[in-house]
Amino acid sequence: MLKDPERSIAFYGGEPLLNLEPMLKIMDRIPAKYFSIQTNGTMLKKIPLDYLGKFHTILISIDGRKETTDTNRRIDESIYQIVVDNSRWIKENGFIGDLIARMAVTNNADIYEEVSHLLSIKDNQGRELFDHIHWQLDVLWGTDDILWSPTGSIKEMNWSIFDDWVEKNYNPGITKLVDLWVETMEKGKILGIAPFLAVMDDLLAERKTKIRCGSGVDCFAINPHGFISSCPIAYEEEFKVGDLTSNPEELRNSMPVDEPCSSCEVFDLCGGRCLHANKTMYWGKEGFDRVCATVKHFINELRGAQPRIQELIDEGVILQEDFAYPEFNNGCEIIP
Repeated sequence: MLKDPERSIAFYGGEPLLNLEPMLKIMDRIPAKYFSIQTNGTMLKKIPLDYLGKFHTILISIDGRKETTDTNRRIDESIYQIVVDNSRWIKENGFIGDLIARMAVTNNADIYEEVSHLLSIKDNQGRELFDHIHWQLDVLWGTDDILWSPTGSIKEMNWSIFDDWVEKNYNPGITKLVDLWVETMEKGKILGIAPFLAVMDDLLAERKTKIRCGSGVDCFAINPHGFISSCPIAYEEEFKVGDLTSNPEELRNSMPVDEPCSSCEVFDLCGGRCLHANKTMYWGKEGFDRVCATVKHFINELRGAQPRIQELIDEGVILQEDFAYPEFNNGCEIIP
């Protein structure tokens, strides 16, 4: 890791704050350009204040409105209120970095209502609590009857539930959310919706992207046993690309995205969505295509908004450089 001049370290779990001491030792011993952490938000007060200020980015799991988050997370207390209170606490106690609400979106969610709610939450000074909002569709990891069959079996996924939800809720919600985003820009403000920002930045710049999470390209997972994988969720043998003796340059671009993504019409903007899904095809080709269709809708809605956004830039209402996000690979996969 010390051979990488642009090293950034992201602490990822499970829940990294369950094992605080090793995290602090790593922060002491390795001079990283950026530190970030993905956490469920329940133990933020455990972070010593002098370390809290070292984080550039903190991603906190919260799925939208109170009822949505509490249903998904299922603990005795309100996980929603704990997360919101702790998020306010870190801002009151020295965290000035990028605070991201990281949503898992299931079919009990209304994407428009969840995102707009998170955008509306204020800190104790009356400012937006979350700097950015990001979400991922829970189309692989669910174990209950949300996007899955009652048994939670991959092979028995009830796609009729997913298809109906996408058609009647998710895709219309994305369209409505893009409309809100543009309407707010017309007043001179760009809402911090991370997936919209990053894709629109590339649309405006006419720039192609690689897989946006960086897996297999320039972002790798150091696992507890010392091996390095191309993706933090991938423990399968095929995803192992090195170990602690590996040179970072040898790892770079070591695992490209394959078909069907590489010949897709939105590949240059999507980048492949998920390397693990691309390689394993756990849903089968039909299921994979159904998830991909949500990405195409999301990108096409942004393409439709691009001319009006360009007008606002040309008129000086907003600045094109304000779409440049993220500053570094901060843990936002970008493509939902």
